[in-house]
Amino acid sequence: MDAPFHELIEAARKRAGLSHDLLAHRAWTSPGYTYRICTGKSKPGRDTVIRLGLALNLSVEDLDLLLRAAGHLGLIEVEKDPFPARQGKWASASSPGAWAPGRKREADG
Repeated sequence: MDAPFHELIEAARKRAGLSHDLLAHRAWTSPGYTYRICTGKSKPGRDTVIRLGLALNLSVEDLDLLLRAAGHLGLIEVEKDPFPARQGKWASASSPGAWAPGRKREADG
């Protein structure tokens, strides 16, 4: 079974030798909020998890694990289509009339 998010972040904090206050300062969060995250009393948003991971100098793989443990989409796995409601020529960059970087649009001539 995977460890809960707050246990992972607390273990990483201790491994880095940081106090809750110093981690909060480096991650641009309040000390109280950081303490609540590390004790499992608050669930951080994706941006906060990323800031905490960067403040702890985590590898991309460890940050990905941390994001998933917090219930967020990881860094490595991406949704197939994050904008499923797109229509027309913007629906897919691989469709014949769609614009993609490096490809001229019909209106560009």
